[in-house]
Amino acid sequence: MNARSAVSAVDRRKLLWGLAWFAGGTGAGMAVASIPAIASASTRPAQIPAPKVLQGTVLATPAASGTDVSVQIGPAVHRVAYQTPYVPVPGDVVDVSFVDTGDAVTPLILGARAGRSGNLIVNGDFARIVTLKSAAPPPMWTHYRAAGKDKAINSMIVPRYQKPMMTIDSWPDTSGDHWAVSAAFPVTAGDVIKADAAMTIDVVGQINVTVELRISWWADSAVTYPAKPLADNVLMSAPLGVDGDRLLEGQATAAAGAVAARVAVRVKHAGDPDSQYTLYVGHVYAMR
Repeated sequence: MNARSAVSAVDRRKLLWGLAWFAGGTGAGMAVASIPAIASASTRPAQIPAPKVLQGTVLATPAASGTDVSVQIGPAVHRVAYQTPYVPVPGDVVDVSFVDTGDAVTPLILGARAGRSGNLIVNGDFARIVTLKSAAPPPMWTHYRAAGKDKAINSMIVPRYQKPMMTIDSWPDTSGDHWAVSAAFPVTAGDVIKADAAMTIDVVGQINVTVELRISWWADSAVTYPAKPLADNVLMSAPLGVDGDRLLEGQATAAAGAVAARVAVRVKHAGDPDSQYTLYVGHVYAMR
């Protein structure tokens, strides 16, 4: 073995030895030993288990710092480094892996689990959009058209706000009923989900517009409207017949048998042929 391959072998043993100490299993219920100080490659055992990625939960205390955060993995609590742009939030479920820093093997949060951390609604801030000409909802959102035109929900960077937003508009229909529906996120029966949505509306002419923030409960995460959910709750409803800004918010409890939830912004309107509205949705947020 040449010198270079010998060094690589030592580095690999060092990394795997740290994994052996830290990763006693693969799930949140495993027993996990604390990471001891690593003195040198020569002290490491020859037989090392394969690398693992662990799952843990971010804790409120001890409090997070600008470099690391407390994560409970099994019965033990560890200080774990995290990467930008992730911002640790207590209750987040995160995946933890390991980085060889030369002198030690350091645990590192790979990222937070979608649907189990932060905003439960994926792309709820509409940071990811499609081209305006595609006339399609933002990624991870779908359009349920109860009544009205086919292409009512779009995503775009709105020049007035200089940020990507989801838009819902009425023209050329004199009436319509449109639902912008989020991707499903996991829940269990009895979970209390809190949600809010910030939006602004531009109105032309005489038109009646009602906006609802809703949440629906599903026995199958792959099923959505027009199928019938287990239950469907209106979190807040507001008439928006004039220009202005609104914040809708509310909470609801997951129905019996629910394994998934979807949040929706529903807009119903009726007006004369010369009237129209455009609703600009800036964010939709949900948390446990």
